Amino acid sequence: MTYPWRDRRTPRMLLIGLDGIPFKRLSQWTDQGRLPNIAELLRNATAGPLESTIPPTTSPAWQVCFTGKNPGKLGLYGFSEPRPFDVPPPPLVPVDSRPIAGQTLFDVLSRAGKRVIARQVRCCYPAWEINGYMQTGFPTPSPRDPRRFWPRGPEAMARLMDHRAEKRRDANIPWGWFSLEQSAEAYLRELRKECDVVVDDLRRMDFDYYCNVVGATDGLQHLFWLFGDPYLPITDRERRLFGDVTAQGYRMVDRLVARLLDVVPTEVPMLFVSDHGGGPEATRLFRLNHWLTQQGWLTPSNPADAQERPVPRPLRDQPDTPERRATRAKRLDANRRAALKRQAVALTTSYIRAMLPEGLVEILRGVTWRPYTTPQLSTPKPYPFDMTRTKAYGYPFGECCGSVVINLRGRQSQGVVDQGEDDERLRAEIIDALIEMKDPSSNRPICEAVWRREELYQGPYAEQAPDIVFLLSGDYKADYRTAGPLVDNADETTLFARSGEHTRWGTCIARGDAFPHRGQRRDDARLIDVAPTSLALMRVPVPCDMDGRVLSGWLSDEITYQTGPPSPTPTVEPAQQTAPEMTEEEMAQVTERLRDLGYVE
Repeated sequence: MTYPWRDRRTPRMLLIGLDGIPFKRLSQWTDQGRLPNIAELLRNATAGPLESTIPPTTSPAWQVCFTGKNPGKLGLYGFSEPRPFDVPPPPLVPVDSRPIAGQTLFDVLSRAGKRVIARQVRCCYPAWEINGYMQTGFPTPSPRDPRRFWPRGPEAMARLMDHRAEKRRDANIPWGWFSLEQSAEAYLRELRKECDVVVDDLRRMDFDYYCNVVGATDGLQHLFWLFGDPYLPITDRERRLFGDVTAQGYRMVDRLVARLLDVVPTEVPMLFVSDHGGGPEATRLFRLNHWLTQQGWLTPSNPADAQERPVPRPLRDQPDTPERRATRAKRLDANRRAALKRQAVALTTSYIRAMLPEGLVEILRGVTWRPYTTPQLSTPKPYPFDMTRTKAYGYPFGECCGSVVINLRGRQSQGVVDQGEDDERLRAEIIDALIEMKDPSSNRPICEAVWRREELYQGPYAEQAPDIVFLLSGDYKADYRTAGPLVDNADETTLFARSGEHTRWGTCIARGDAFPHRGQRRDDARLIDVAPTSLALMRVPVPCDMDGRVLSGWLSDEITYQTGPPSPTPTVEPAQQTAPEMTEEEMAQVTERLRDLGYVE
């Protein structure tokens, strides 16, 4: 079989995204002999943990990966616009690709005349013009939306979708978890399809630079991580059915690696990167706004919220009792009934389509009628505190992170803190107190690290971020209710809707002749370095406004690079992006998908 991209002497490269895979777990299962092909890859590659963004959220992580710029230059901190200074909080507005279009490594390569294939790229909807093909991935309103593709039109859609790996079907993941068996089957089917797409593309497409993001691994971990956690009160049947689901996903990735090692010669560099890591969902809630009340920096609207309540001992220290199992089973049954009622017609329609001939399915896909309730945009609840007497308040800021906003006079409509010395003094006090904060039940630190905004973000949109950002330790997550106790247990029944969480450290594996340190582990890679390193490998000048650095310590001495002109100005400034390039219904569909995965409430 011939592969056009292998026969040329010009630089070629593959970037394979593995969404949410932590290097720690990958190494552990490799050492146990569970992933033999990845073990072979690691013996012949340079690898190590990859530092993600703060917060380590899918968006902005992939956008930072593709642009090599920090969120302060992009104005992107999550799936929706950051509005920490608006009181009351406005409805969430999903971000689109306009702030990064033209600034990614795909654009730099295209301007240099390189042919680019960018497949299933996360958080890049709608697709934009590049020298090649683009197909955007999660989150998009509809899998067959024509704006997912570049070039526009049926020919590009057919080329990217109508082949062995994807031409069939409505095999979308069922949003709404009333059947774990169904969810496991859907995720594994989706992951198998994604792996097939990579291999099939290498057989039939010509390119200089190929990028594809395998994303179902992250969803598997979100839903099924808990079944490998021995402390939770789950039944033997659940352990037997679902305890190995996440490992099955990793084994599919292992088989994909084997197929790539057979196809891709060593002179063609391959980078495997994950946008963030994964771990168990936190079971301890740090009531941030209640803590700020205790410190005298926040005044709740309800005086009863300021009352102290005893801190319960951690869930992990509590025995598995019949009462805990009964309570969980009752709650899960109610959740499943509600989800079934909401999703039954849509899922039934999908299954009927799966049984029909392909020609009839194509006709049905053109029908715009949707036999289910249109999802709603997410509207945050008003802040439950008195802004006229509040100096600082907590603001939700992504997985395993939290943030504090100073109520500044002249910035917020009811600000009480003067900008300048008073602001700096208050920030220093809050930072010191967060660093010293400990769980009263165990005396364990709650925060792993605390930063001022300017320590993390630089650029014209850095001031959109909250004033103080902190990373939580191990088993803690931020909760923004004003009522106590200071530290509480999560509702354990909610862990069965989302039991896996993002972590700060992902995976970077570099294979090829350009990476001579075979079998060596390195700990200096950051997600922001992927774009400039890719450009150096492609012998294309690195734009001078990229914040990432070329990973010279990973590369052969023969790899040299030059600095090029800055990226062009984005067509839409993030600060002014109040209406993305989507209809209200499409924004609501995106919001619904984010809500079902626990990214928004």
